[in-house]
Amino acid sequence: MSLNELPNDLYAILLASGLSSRFHGDKLLEEIGGRAIARISAENIRSAGIGNMVIVANPEVKKLLGNEGYRHIVLNENPEEGIGYAIRLGVSHVTESAHIVIFPSDMPLFGAAMIQKLIGFFYEDTSAIACCNLNGIRMSPTVFPKSCRKDLLTLKSDKGGISIINSGKYQVRDLIIGDSNIMQDVDTTDDLELARRISAMYLSK
Repeated sequence: MSLNELPNDLYAILLASGLSSRFHGDKLLEEIGGRAIARISAENIRSAGIGNMVIVANPEVKKLLGNEGYRHIVLNENPEEGIGYAIRLGVSHVTESAHIVIFPSDMPLFGAAMIQKLIGFFYEDTSAIACCNLNGIRMSPTVFPKSCRKDLLTLKSDKGGISIINSGKYQVRDLIIGDSNIMQDVDTTDDLELARRISAMYLSK
C-alpha cells in the first residue's frame, strides 16, 4: 500500500503520556540520532501517510510536538490511571466511523514502511483486528476495526488493547514480524542504548 492509497477512514492514536516508571526521567524526551523518541514516533506515523492522528501526551511531549506542528494533541492529566484510560481518552477524540491503529510512543524503530505494511495487512480484512506477532507473541502496534470502538471506550484503566484481542469476541489476524529489532521498545536506560545501537546499524547500511 503506497502513501497515495492510504484510506481516509483510519485514525492513529499515539500514546505518549506514560509515567516512564522504569526510566530515570521522561524516556520520550530522550534522543536517538538527534531526535526525541516522541518526535520520531510521531514522524513515523506522518511519514507513513496517516493524515488523521490523535496524540495523547503529557505536558512535556505536548509542548515538544506542538512546536513541531502537530495540532491534535490531547493532554492526559491523569497518567496514573493507566494505559486503558489513555486509550479511552484518545478514542473519544476519534470519529465514530473510523478504524483505529494504536501506537505506543516508545517504539521508534517501527518505521513508516512497517506501518504501511501493517495498514495494508489490515485492509485485506477490515472486520478483523490486525496485530503484530513476533515469535508467537502479539504486540503493538495494533489496528482495531471500527466495530471495536465501544470496547475501546470501556477499557479498564490498567488494561490495554490486549484484553480486547484476547476476549474471543473478534477475529484476530497476525502480521508476522521477522525482524525483532524493529520491535525494540524503550523502557529502561539499557533499552535506550540498545535502540541507539540498532538505529545506528540501520543507518550505516
